[in-house]
Amino acid sequence: MRLRVDEHTSGPPSVWLHPDGSTTAWIIVDIGERDWSKLAYQFGHELGHVAANSWQADAKPAPPCQWLEEAMVEAFSLRGLGRLAKDWKQNPPFAGDNVFGDAIAEYRQNIIEAIPRSPTARGSPATPRRGSLIIAAKSKYPASILSPRRCQ
Repeated sequence: MRLRVDEHTSGPPSVWLHPDGSTTAWIIVDIGERDWSKLAYQFGHELGHVAANSWQADAKPAPPCQWLEEAMVEAFSLRGLGRLAKDWKQNPPFAGDNVFGDAIAEYRQNIIEAIPRSPTARGSPATPRRGSLIIAAKSKYPASILSPRRCQ
């Protein structure tokens, strides 16, 4: 199997299903310029689907078990963000960019906080929403550190 990743400027992230029997898993991400945390999150989530073998043309996730795959790939993606934040803070790929590890950790935490909770856990009905859609607006970090300096 080969892996291909493309960035599209619209539409949700996804794994493109091949009706032609291709051996390439094709991941589509939808990110803005230098939006590294969102890229890591979307890529990790979709790579989880590839690892779950949900990239072939006959893959048709459906109830009653689709929730299990979604929970697993979300956990996979959040774990990846956590590791990336910790590693970036301790050993950044670019000198002086340790603080970007904090921005990645905050991005991850905002996603976790946006995950709907059961009515009994929160005391009110859960409202489904994708956490990644509101992350940038909630960040306490200035835009200048939302991406590594060397990549700007």
